[in-house]
Parts: sequence; C-alpha cells; structure tokens
Amino acid sequence: SLINYLLRLGWGYHDKEFFTIQEAKKLFSLEGVRKSPAKFDEKKLSNLNSYYFKNLSIDVLFKIASNYYDLKSHGKKFIEELFTTFQNRSENINEFLENIKCVLINEEIEISDDAKETLKKADKKLLDEIFLSLNSINDWNKKNIEIIIKDIAKNKKLKLFLVASPIRALITGKTFSPSIFKILELLGKEKSLKRIKKSF
Repeated sequence: SLINYLLRLGWGYHDKEFFTIQEAKKLFSLEGVRKSPAKFDEKKLSNLNSYYFKNLSIDVLFKIASNYYDLKSHGKKFIEELFTTFQNRSENINEFLENIKCVLINEEIEISDDAKETLKKADKKLLDEIFLSLNSINDWNKKNIEIIIKDIAKNKKLKLFLVASPIRALITGKTFSPSIFKILELLGKEKSLKRIKKSF
C-alpha cells in the first residue's frame, strides 16, 4: 500500500491506480512526474490499503491473526469461512482483528453505545421468542437460522431489520456486521443462545 501510494505521489500512468512492484519498475519514468507539488491524501492511502487488505490470502491472514487469537483449535473450513466473511466487511487489518473477536472469544463481548441503544428499544418478548425458536433448531446452519428469523419477522409483521438488529447487538456488540445468519452459524448454537439469553 505504501509503495503504491508513494509511486502515485506526483506521478501517474494513464488512469491506472494499482501497481505491482514489477509494474512499478517497468512503467515509472521521470517524464511522468508532475511539476506541481505532491499532496498527502490520507483517504486515498486508506483506500489503497483497503484494496490490498481485501486481497490478502487466507494464509497471510492466519499468520497475522494467530498473534492475537488461538486459532489452532479450529478447523480449516471454519477459519476460511470466518476470515472470508469478515475480510469482505473490514477496511483494514485492525478492523478485521476487532471484528472476528466476537466469534473467537468465549468471554463476554463488549457492547458499543449504539448497540446499547438498540437493545434499550428492543422488545423483550420478541427476544424471548427468538431465543426459543433458535433453540428448536437441530441442524444449526445459516439457512435454517435465516428461515427462523425471517418467519418471526413475517408473523409479527415486522421489517427483518427490526428483528435482526437486537440479535446483532447481542451477538457482535455492534450495530453493523456481515450477515448475522452467517455469524450465528460460525459462533455455534450454544454460544449464540447464551449471548441472547443475557438480554432476559
């Protein structure tokens, strides 16, 4: 990201934004350097960093995340699904490490202020029904979880957002996340129900 950013700082090659090291060596020339002063653009650097982060391999992510979490007890399929789910919704490695935390830790998660506000407005009876309905699932997977939650929303004549929001707040501690159905699947039935039950 930094090399790509420095390369484009006062220099350009048509409309091309992203360069490999090999392309940089091949295409750079002083003729392409503009005479006007270069300007540092933090937003542009962040966008470049996001591009390269989202293209990191699972193996590289595993090496980085292993410094913060015990990943060896999890299977390869679980790690791939977890990383893919959150890599797509994170802008950088710091966000990614923070976001996967809600699935990997066993201790109580931290609830953000926005999530607390969502839970204050939540219908406790609705959460009780969600708990009981999810508890009835024998085959715990994204598809079955989604069917249950959508059925509750339909029967209550509520927008899906109003049903999913308090679940997301309880499960992730945040108001935004990747698919809550997928997160519930990854978290597992026992841990998911334990977090939802804390609202009672």
